[in-house]
Amino acid sequence: MLTDATTAPIVLSLNYITALHAKMVYLLNALSVEQLQLEFIHPADNSSVSVAENIGRYAWHSNHHFAHIENLCKIEGWL
Repeated sequence: MLTDATTAPIVLSLNYITALHAKMVYLLNALSVEQLQLEFIHPADNSSVSVAENIGRYAWHSNHHFAHIENLCKIEGWL
């Protein structure tokens, strides 16, 4: 594990995630309907996935991780 993961203030990671997601929203909102329908092979299971479906998967995954972080912050009294 890297030093920043164990010693840096948690707010740095939360700010990083917030900024990353804000940039992604900006980018993804600019995609056309045609671009959202494009497909690629997902490396996790070699399935064909549309960009739109993968955005949905990422949103779910991000919300799942955020809930873990939020719960830990409450438990630790970081927020």
